Parts: sequence; structure tokens; C-alpha cells
Amino acid sequence: MKVLHVISDENIGGAGVLLTTLLRNLDRARVESVVALPKNSLLRGRIEALRIPVRPLTHPCSRLSPSSMRELVQVVREESVDLVHTNASLAGRAAGRLCGVPVIHTRHCCYPVTGALRLPILSLMGRTCNRLLSDHSIRRGGCGQFARARDPCGSDHLHHQRIGPGASGGGMGA
Repeated sequence: MKVLHVISDENIGGAGVLLTTLLRNLDRARVESVVALPKNSLLRGRIEALRIPVRPLTHPCSRLSPSSMRELVQVVREESVDLVHTNASLAGRAAGRLCGVPVIHTRHCCYPVTGALRLPILSLMGRTCNRLLSDHSIRRGGCGQFARARDPCGSDHLHHQRIGPGASGGGMGA
């Protein structure tokens, strides 16, 4: 199986550490990975050190802009991937959908929603977007669990939930 991992981070934060840990621990006999990230990302060197191919992106993959969509659709098609895994990248999720490739996204935010994002209509829009653009979601049980987790790839605190079309349940969950 070939997986395209899309990450929008230009720095090295929690999402980048989680992704590099995942890449280091995947069974390479079963999973071939390629990573798409911003061309100036500090993660690039760490991922290349793992001998994982990198596709540098010239357009921000965190946004749903026409230029980022075109670029990521091209990457998905050129790489002939079986799965798109995103770390919050809306453009990556949409590109996978447009190419008919299953999409999984890792949800990283564990802080309470504040301000205008608490409005029911905006909350509904976020859940709808997640359901339309992703088949599955991977999330952590909360900040405390994430901080205590010794193995970010372990299953003790990792939650997987089907959220795409035809899924049962309440979407992203708590």
C-alpha cells in the first residue's frame, strides 16, 4: 500500500514529531510512504533522514485555494497512492477526495473551542467539512493523555473513528 502523508507545518511541532515517529515505525515491507509538505518546512530534513521521499509544495496546503488544490491533485495522481493521510491539511483531504482516494486525517487540537468557533453553525460546518473530506479520523483522547503517551504510535491512547459518508455515530466525537 502506498500512502501520501500531507502536513502543512513549516516548523517542528507535535504534528511533525507524531508524523516522523509514525514513519519511523511503519512496516516498510507493507507500507510505502511519501510526504508532501511546504518547501521551506523544517521537517524535510528529518523525513529525508528516514529515507522517505518528500514532495515539497509551493502552495500552502492548509487552505482550500485553487493553486494548492491543483498542486496536491497532481501529487496524488503522479504518486498513484492508495491512501491520503493528512495532518489537518484541508487541501490534502480535498485532493484525495477529488482523485477518488480514501482519506484519513489526524486531528491534533485538544484545546476547548473558544470565541466564534463555538457558534453552533460554525461547529456544524466544521463537522460537515470533516465528514465530506475524510473517511476516517485519528485523534488523541486529550492533552493529558497525549503528554503521557510514551509511544505516539501505540494504540493505548489512539482513537480511530469512521466519519465519512455512511458512517454511524456522531462524527468526530469528544
